[in-house]
Amino acid sequence: MMSIFSKIIAWDIPSTKIYEDDLCIAILDISPVNKGHILLISKEELPWMTDASDELIAHMYIKANTLMKTMKEKLECDFVRLYVEGTEVPHFHIHLIPSWHDDGKVWLMREKYEDGEAEEFGEKLS
Repeated sequence: MMSIFSKIIAWDIPSTKIYEDDLCIAILDISPVNKGHILLISKEELPWMTDASDELIAHMYIKANTLMKTMKEKLECDFVRLYVEGTEVPHFHIHLIPSWHDDGKVWLMREKYEDGEAEEFGEKLS
C-alpha cells in the first residue's frame, strides 16, 4: 500500500511544492508547527531513515541545509529545527521547522537519568 507521501510524490494528492529532484521532494506541511514548516521527503518509499543508503541520507541533509538557509533568510526566523520521526507516516522524511527564540513552542519533553543510568547507556551505545 502506498503511503500518503508516495501519493503526494505521484501528484495524486495536491501539495505546495517547494523543491524537487530525482531523490527527494520538499513540500509545506499541511499542519505546521510554525508557518513555513517544510517536509523533505525521500522519493524512495522507506519506512525509516535507517533503511536509507548513506548516499540518500547525505543528499537529503545537504538539501535540508540549503532549505534551512533559505528559510532563515526568507522567513527571518532565528533558527530551523530539524526533526526525523517515522511514526506518523512511515516514510523517511525530515521536518524543517522555522523557529524563533520567543515563539513559545515546547519541543520535546525531557527526562533525567537516575544514578548510574547515564553510564549504562553510555556503555550500551559506545
